Amino acid sequence: AEIRSGSDSLEKLKTKMKESWIANGVRLAWLIDPYDEKVYIYRPDREVEEITGFDGKFLSGEEVLPGFELPLEEMKRG
Repeated sequence: AEIRSGSDSLEKLKTKMKESWIANGVRLAWLIDPYDEKVYIYRPDREVEEITGFDGKFLSGEEVLPGFELPLEEMKRG
């Protein structure tokens, strides 16, 4: 998981997720942007999935971390 800070460039983080994380074998990666309440989900050989809004939503560990859930409400700023 990568969480965007106020000084991070979103475009640089997106590139990092593809060219560093996924290209080096990571099977599931989350880029969490608490400023825009968006999550970008990266998986090998698939389009990036985007989730908008954190209220009542969870991220799943899928088959990589079975049973793991991250409540996005806890990622809200403020």
